[in-house]
Amino acid sequence: MSDRKLRIHVTGNSHIDVIWFWRFYPETVYDCCQLTYTRATDNLMLRPEYTFAHSQAALYEATEKYFPELFAKIRKYIAEGRWEIVGGMYVEAEGGGPSGESFVRQFLYGKRYFRSKFGVDVKVGWLVDNWTQPWQLPQIMKKSGVDYYVFMRGAPGQHLFWWQSPDGSKVLTCHLVSYIQHLMTRPFPDWDSFAREIEHRYGVRDCMVVIGSGDHGGGPTFTEIENVAQLEKESSSRIFFDTTEKYFEALL
Repeated sequence: MSDRKLRIHVTGNSHIDVIWFWRFYPETVYDCCQLTYTRATDNLMLRPEYTFAHSQAALYEATEKYFPELFAKIRKYIAEGRWEIVGGMYVEAEGGGPSGESFVRQFLYGKRYFRSKFGVDVKVGWLVDNWTQPWQLPQIMKKSGVDYYVFMRGAPGQHLFWWQSPDGSKVLTCHLVSYIQHLMTRPFPDWDSFAREIEHRYGVRDCMVVIGSGDHGGGPTFTEIENVAQLEKESSSRIFFDTTEKYFEALL
């Protein structure tokens, strides 16, 4: 039987460390944000099937202030449903350091900003570079109106699971074992085997792959996006760009 029944949802992303070995201003604002967001909007213009996901209200806020024309383009693609706001937090916070109150305020101010500027109520939590996962985070996310969670570090050995807090609150969670798969040169990654493994382990036909360079910004190049289309032609699975929220909805 053909594996075309298996569906691989692909989204572009670029994790940006707000402050690591550089200052927020000017380097994060002028290097990371300007490069990443310009590349993303250019690719969205050139490839109508492409989708891009990004988090952190602080970065959108800086773009609004320093690059208003770029911010207007982002708003346009958000309205079209092709640029997805994820995370819902003001910044992607470390899990083990902040208090519960700090996490609540992250979602309060982050989601408030996204609603006021874009009319979007973010449903996908997104922490792909934090080192620890506090047990109460599902409770805080669920009470903040976040139903899904995407992370990369601190995995429990599962790719998909319901993560439940002590109070019983739970969010459908995806561990990005396939995060940042670069597609610049052959051989391409074996996404078909990954999709079959997910079907075998969890009995679902859908899996997710996130592509794009991060840390200091960048995101998928135009060549990588074109290579996804080429990979789709050669694959036994169906491969297509999609939003992470639609991926979770397909799982449910």
